[in-house]
Amino acid sequence: MRIPQNEMTLFVRIIKSGFRKTLIEYNVFDGTREIWVPNQSIVTLVTIGDYDVRMIILCKAGIYDYVFDPMVEFAGSRKPVHHTGGENIFLEAVKENGTDVLNDMNFSNVVVPKEVDDDGYAHIIGLGKTHHVLGQMLEPPESLDDKVEVIAMFNSISSDEVCDSCGAEVQLGRCIFITERNFMVHPCIRCDEWVWTQYEKQESDDYYLELDDYGYDVYENLPQDIWDRGGDGHEPLF
Repeated sequence: MRIPQNEMTLFVRIIKSGFRKTLIEYNVFDGTREIWVPNQSIVTLVTIGDYDVRMIILCKAGIYDYVFDPMVEFAGSRKPVHHTGGENIFLEAVKENGTDVLNDMNFSNVVVPKEVDDDGYAHIIGLGKTHHVLGQMLEPPESLDDKVEVIAMFNSISSDEVCDSCGAEVQLGRCIFITERNFMVHPCIRCDEWVWTQYEKQESDDYYLELDDYGYDVYENLPQDIWDRGGDGHEPLF
């Protein structure tokens, strides 16, 4: 079901929510803007990821002698601006197919690599974090495998690391992820691609999972070229 032309879809942060109206913040050309919207005009409010960002669909609504029309309220200099590629992918999919499509959208097809920070968070610029890549299901390149879960993260600490896709040097401190079935993947900020590498696990290798000070999953005794993040180790994961 397509989103009707007279409805407005945008990404927001909820500032305050009341019985009759909700205060939202969204991106405009010169920064962000806050506006109260009547709750009667809210058709859909969807949480994007695990944090503060919401996708909202607004429609025209009459409240007493006042008519709230999103096509008027968000026109001109008040028009929403979408900074990130992930936002545009979401919006196009929802406009064409309705909000049910969000259940089927693959994380790595929505989050643009350049929009993942070195701590592993994807962002909507100006509004905040949406996802952490840890725990997400990613889809390796065609013919490699089915979707795999991201189970650990570390940061590049060597200037010798290069991107297997574009050949550029991997930025020091750049996040690199480990998934099930012995894949490594990193969001390259040069070629803006999810770059996959599959490594062979030696029979003698046991990889131990623990949490670091930030709550991230990290490993001890990783394969060659995957640097130890410390820890005393627990039960082998696989």
